[in-house]
Amino acid sequence: MDRVIDQICDELELAWQNGSRPTIESFLEDAPTTDRNGLLYHLVRLETALRQAAGDPPDLSDYLRRFPADASVIQSAFDDGVLANQSTGRKSDPLDVTTDHTSDSPENRSSLEETVASIDSPGEMIGRYRIKRLLGEGAFGSVWLGFDEELQRGVAIKVPKAERFRGPQDAEAYLAEARTVASLDHPHIVPVYDVGRTEEGSIYVVSKYIEGDTLADHMARGRLPLDQIIKLLTTSALALHHAHGLRLIHRDIKPANILVEERTGTHYVADFGLAIREEDHLRAGRMAGTPAYMSPEQARGEGHRLDGRSDVFALGVMMYELLTGKRPFRGSTANELFHNIISVEPPPPCSVESDIPEELQRICLKA
Repeated sequence: MDRVIDQICDELELAWQNGSRPTIESFLEDAPTTDRNGLLYHLVRLETALRQAAGDPPDLSDYLRRFPADASVIQSAFDDGVLANQSTGRKSDPLDVTTDHTSDSPENRSSLEETVASIDSPGEMIGRYRIKRLLGEGAFGSVWLGFDEELQRGVAIKVPKAERFRGPQDAEAYLAEARTVASLDHPHIVPVYDVGRTEEGSIYVVSKYIEGDTLADHMARGRLPLDQIIKLLTTSALALHHAHGLRLIHRDIKPANILVEERTGTHYVADFGLAIREEDHLRAGRMAGTPAYMSPEQARGEGHRLDGRSDVFALGVMMYELLTGKRPFRGSTANELFHNIISVEPPPPCSVESDIPEELQRICLKA
């Protein structure tokens, strides 16, 4: 997604998060981007997701009436957002979006993306894996519940979006990344079982299927007991320490990427899809992650300065949220949020919740 488009979408999202409901039209006026269609597409997808989450189902005819000259863009946004969610019964979480500045407007879709989009019927095979249903969809691709016909077990299959691959070198880099993640061997990191290619050329990554909820789901139901908070933070920190020992950075630690297995209560760090090795510098001007959990280096777009401490910072943000029920850094716009992350010390957790042990507060603020 274009950086300007991404920033405008962040501003719309944060406005909703803070109780305001600005219109798409107000963001389209005088927008500093030449890709109006791309901006409209992403704004419609975001606003419809926000409305769904708020219990206000969007109406296609309303958008077609508001934007009569952009019917094809509106229809594409609905097909890829609202209608996709309705067909799978999923709820989107528009306030927890992973950001990646690559182009995914309708006119930039490739035949590979059409192949990925076609994986939507129970019984279809990917390699030796039979597709059961869609588990989730994010900025980098889709995750499907599959069944390993040879080993007779459920698996999670991640298929990246087509725009991740600009050429053969990108596909090879993705496979190398998957092999790196597969080298992680820790009881609290979701293990990768397999990687492969479909006949159409798409790449897929197969991992253990964790049946349960995310930590974000648990937090939405209320504040967790202190002993549970300590346990999950300890296991997550140990898992990240293992990854950092292999010089691997996660870059997107947040409650939505901590899985809680329903049967055992075990916590797993998931979705190393943004992981990079410390020695692999990001392209200039590129940032990735979820804004509210970014480290100052990420917020400044300084990919060349990232190391495992960025994950520790994100873990500290998550710890603050677990202890207080509030995120330490907020803002009415993306720029304000990033400024606060970079320059402002958050209030001590005990100023929000007085019963937080002093030692936990010290650890949280240190992180």
